[in-house]
Amino acid sequence: MLEILTADHFLQYVGDTFILTTHSDHQISLTLREVNKYKSQSTVLKRQPFNLLFSGPVQPILPQATYPFNHSVLGMMEIFIVPVGKDQESIFYEAIFS
Repeated sequence: MLEILTADHFLQYVGDTFILTTHSDHQISLTLREVNKYKSQSTVLKRQPFNLLFSGPVQPILPQATYPFNHSVLGMMEIFIVPVGKDQESIFYEAIFS
């Protein structure tokens, strides 16, 4: 499913909650904060590259890995995320699609 999704599929869900299931079966709510499109000169890519920025609770800090995500409309999908920053209230995670 992920191979057919584009940035436009996610744009309307900025601000929505996605439920991530950890490898120890804990569920954590992440909020989709941003969707960013990247320009590409490649003629072999099947879609325009983009990234998703999620925010989640300060604890636990999730290691970079592929996790099952569930969204009320988009359904279940596996997304590779990397922790990329934090503030006093949140940890930020990025997923990049090319």
